[in-house]
Amino acid sequence: MPGSLRGRSGFAARELIGRSAGALLHFEGTDVQTDGALSGFMAIQSDISERKRAEAELRANQAFLHNTGRVAGVGGWEYDLRIQHLSCSEQARQVLGFSWVGTRPQICHACNACSARSMRVATA
Repeated sequence: MPGSLRGRSGFAARELIGRSAGALLHFEGTDVQTDGALSGFMAIQSDISERKRAEAELRANQAFLHNTGRVAGVGGWEYDLRIQHLSCSEQARQVLGFSWVGTRPQICHACNACSARSMRVATA
């Protein structure tokens, strides 16, 4: 067994080990014990390049949408009938005049903020 593992127990590692041949690699490992004694080491290395690329693209798209809504003065909201949950963009809260920071918004608040004409269109 390698000298660096001798006498160690409870070892666990998880880290981003950098790029290798253009891939972004993630390493996760732990020691293996048999009857309380260190008997080996197990590790998994994963290429997370695609996930990191997708996360960066998502962040860029979210920033673009936020900036577009801010400039245009529009926002979006949706109501999930199944769980009765209202989700609102930051811009929608500003346009509707709501301050829901730290609270769960209710659908009645959104409906009350809409004009009668908008409500007729929404409920038709």
